[in-house]
Amino acid sequence: MSITWLEIIQTIAPTATAVIAYSALKSWKNQDRAKREAEFLSDLVDATHEVVGGMLPPLTIVRMAKIGIESHVPTWKDGDQTINGVIAYIENAGTDTSARLRKALEPVWAPTARLRALAAKGQIFSFPEYKKCHNAVDTLTSQVDKINAFAFILGQKNLNWENDLITKNLEAAWAIDSDNISSIIEDSNIFIIEYTQKAYAKIYGQREYQQKS
Repeated sequence: MSITWLEIIQTIAPTATAVIAYSALKSWKNQDRAKREAEFLSDLVDATHEVVGGMLPPLTIVRMAKIGIESHVPTWKDGDQTINGVIAYIENAGTDTSARLRKALEPVWAPTARLRALAAKGQIFSFPEYKKCHNAVDTLTSQVDKINAFAFILGQKNLNWENDLITKNLEAAWAIDSDNISSIIEDSNIFIIEYTQKAYAKIYGQREYQQKS
């Protein structure tokens, strides 16, 4: 029995069509995934920039408050008088400074919440060593919490200064360092930016992803 080329073509055509359709679908899915990953990275960078940019006014207030606290330390008295300096500042200027600091933090809360949500969302993607990027976001956003806690302490002027827990809060207020917070923010920002740049490169095949050791 002879088989014509037309019969052969008719036989293999459905199979060939299925293979082409599957390849096209797989390619489309890969492109769609790459698009979603790229959009996520873009959103992550934007949110990071918003948080970092919004931290300048609060940090300025923290820096000035710390100078004010140091100026209230009764250096003419014997022994460690740092806690007394914190108490004196809180009683004299704490309420006003706390209010100004909370006001300065208001624009930062929304991008901070968005950045935290994005960092959590990023875990659904297959970015190499993403945990390090997630940790950088946690470190960055925790600085917002630290400044907010400082504002809370400054606003509490009618407390029992002899209470051990209150003393620990006063010690935390004395220990806060705006320069250290700025450095942590900068380091976290740099890490997140460098991470996203490498992730972009991997998505679009520009070069192999290499995580900094």
